[in-house]
Amino acid sequence: MHHFYSRAYPDHEPSQLETCHVSLTTEMITSYLWLHWREVDPIDGEVYFQVEPIDSAHLHKLRDVAETRKILHNYIDYAMGERLTSIKAALSPFWQNHPARPARRRQSQSSTTTSSLNLQFDMPMTPSSSSRSASPTKKLKRALTDSVYLGDVLIVAILYA
Repeated sequence: MHHFYSRAYPDHEPSQLETCHVSLTTEMITSYLWLHWREVDPIDGEVYFQVEPIDSAHLHKLRDVAETRKILHNYIDYAMGERLTSIKAALSPFWQNHPARPARRRQSQSSTTTSSLNLQFDMPMTPSSSSRSASPTKKLKRALTDSVYLGDVLIVAILYA
């Protein structure tokens, strides 16, 4: 985003708010919400890319998940409103300040080694439809055990018997 805004407005340094972004990482138990931004050291002019956690949630605690969702919805509202308007406004100046590059023409090359000619494709291993001894797969019986309404998401726990 910094490169984009720098090309669109060469006389104006993009702000950290214009160039930051948010990411969400998750694993089986927890999720982490991160803020990424670019910083320039005022002393030596060195560019640093910073990452800082905004929020973390235990996925089995609905209150934690609800709080993370609130933060994400707040960011999405900003991204789809003010930020998107700013990006759309910068598109025209970006293309005006973007130097046109000539298209490169090269002849394609391919390899004709003997190892590439000996490719063998096998069908996936599945039971034959004519096999009389094959038994149908057993389906698990499901029973609804619990459901919780959380904002605009319905969380349903299903027990497999």
